[in-house]
Amino acid sequence: MRAGQLGQIITPASGNRLIDDAYWCADNAAFAGRYPGDDRYLAWLSARATHARRCAFATAPDVVFDAAATLARSLPMLERIRAAGYPVALVAQDGLEHLSIPFDSLDVLFLGGSTAWKLGPAAADLAAQARARGLRVHCGRVVWALSLCLVRGSGGLCPAVLRVARRCVVSLPCVAVKLIFFSSAGWETWGLEHPPLIPESMPVLVDDDLRLTDGAAPRPAAVANRWLRELPASGAPAASTWEAYARALKAWMEFVAERGVAVFDDRERLRAVLSAYAQYRFAGPLEARFAPATWNLHIGVVAAFYRWAAAEGHAAAEPFSYATARRIVQDMLRGTARNLAKVRAPKRHVTIKHLEPDFARLFVRALEGLDPDGCPDPTFRGRDPGRNTAMARLVLASGLRRREFTHLLVHEVPPLPAAPTVVPVPLPVAAAIAKGRKQRSTWISYDALAAVHRYIGLERALTAEGSPWQPDPAAGEPLVVRDADWHGGTINGRRMAWSRLGPAERLRLVDPGGGSLLLALRGDGGPFLDWATVFRRAANRIRARFEPRFPHVHPHRLRHSFAMATLEHLVAGYYRQAAALVADTGDNPAMALYLTKSDPLMVLRDLLGHSSVTTTELYLRRLDTARVFRDAYEQAGRHAGIDPAVLAEVDAEFLDDLDLGEAR
Repeated sequence: MRAGQLGQIITPASGNRLIDDAYWCADNAAFAGRYPGDDRYLAWLSARATHARRCAFATAPDVVFDAAATLARSLPMLERIRAAGYPVALVAQDGLEHLSIPFDSLDVLFLGGSTAWKLGPAAADLAAQARARGLRVHCGRVVWALSLCLVRGSGGLCPAVLRVARRCVVSLPCVAVKLIFFSSAGWETWGLEHPPLIPESMPVLVDDDLRLTDGAAPRPAAVANRWLRELPASGAPAASTWEAYARALKAWMEFVAERGVAVFDDRERLRAVLSAYAQYRFAGPLEARFAPATWNLHIGVVAAFYRWAAAEGHAAAEPFSYATARRIVQDMLRGTARNLAKVRAPKRHVTIKHLEPDFARLFVRALEGLDPDGCPDPTFRGRDPGRNTAMARLVLASGLRRREFTHLLVHEVPPLPAAPTVVPVPLPVAAAIAKGRKQRSTWISYDALAAVHRYIGLERALTAEGSPWQPDPAAGEPLVVRDADWHGGTINGRRMAWSRLGPAERLRLVDPGGGSLLLALRGDGGPFLDWATVFRRAANRIRARFEPRFPHVHPHRLRHSFAMATLEHLVAGYYRQAAALVADTGDNPAMALYLTKSDPLMVLRDLLGHSSVTTTELYLRRLDTARVFRDAYEQAGRHAGIDPAVLAEVDAEFLDDLDLGEAR
């Protein structure tokens, strides 16, 4: 808003304050039935007179859906509003086309009224008359109109919206491309026979003149919208990914338009504007500059869009050039292509941070309200230490992502083995909450699982019992669960597996005995979600009280810590020894076979949920794996009675690697 790209609309009833330097307009709140009366409305406007120069208009009082009553109510107020220093707007209501309209007394025509009237020919003709007289025209609820035309047509505005849009100008300054997010709320009133096919919260790009077509040809924004709508079926199911891709395309399309180049221009002009874009993002204004990783992300998105557009016949050329190479992946020679527009980032020795075992223990103890020695910390004032400790140990022992452990259900926690075991316990992760909707199984140690069960049986049970918590009505009706077990439950009378429930549905699950069905609960029995704050505060307290070197901790750092600890155990042969012990006792032979026969990288790939072992290899390159292998070699060497000189030579090899890495 402060950049002038978006305006603010406020009313006497909203209670919103004006944002500094933002464009705004004043509505009278009559549509909501909260008009304060003429004198109080004028007093409210007068109190904001210092901001009147940035105000696009102030609406005169109106009567919803009644043009004659609106004129009778508005006419006495037109000059009084203008005298207060504001451009005055008349709200057009149903039937205004049959009355005498005081255009000479207006600055803006505000198209209100019912949806059918607003999108009909009468409103379009009134907008044309106002524009012919030099007045500005504002169309209320225009985003809703765009949503309607998106579901009625395949990328183009329906004729009713075009009639209005071609005669309206938005009263505030515009940029080249607008970004909105689709919502199907109220679709039953749109005159549709079926629910819209556009996914909820899907980004939509619209040119500033609100047109999606030029004659029969779709504009680039409409083509981009088609590509965005295919993302869920192309390996990008997350709404956050859709938004990131849409913003990258929006920035590119605006830059191209500002320099007079078409999005689907010839290759020579596209190459020229790509060079200008690179200079702008790396050496342009400070606020416009990109870090190399951000640049590579944006360029990857734009390149994917052009490849799709070329395949669909929308683009004859793209601005990117590629270099081909070959690499060995899983003992197979494969060809790869590298986008030459991407920049090579320096390879630091360690870029992903993790907690060493001593720091991980310190972090867990801090969450529990203990000092580094395990004694109660008298300064601890935190809440729910049992919950926070159990969840931290869960993540450190399983490597779950924040989305995964935040939405884990209490019934999805594996049962605790009858006796302590050194072999980890399998922990399935439902596809509906996993990244990329890829179902996998990780594991959890017996000690961590025991801590989770202690929380479930004590602190969580007390919190949930008799809780009156109910989900927010705006999220949907409560999903009451009965006869719940490890696989699923009867939800509102229908048996359903947990694996089919996404995060939104899980947040609405209610236990008949009280509280949410999520594993981690707030004090009122509702789902607890803000783990970033809990972990950040614990890390801050450790630095202030005990260890100044302690790093900042976010949920994903615990996942990296799990990866490092697991790799260390795999390399050192810990799990192999444990598996052999289990095999001898006849307990869980499948797990024993898996741990004994599988390559460590393959095991870690499965646990982390990576799509291929190549991803795991690249991931590990950014961790301090040199220490892991060095320690493993030294330990094995000592057990085997290897000469210390050999171990010293091994140390020298690792030091040489580190020196070379730093020299690069």
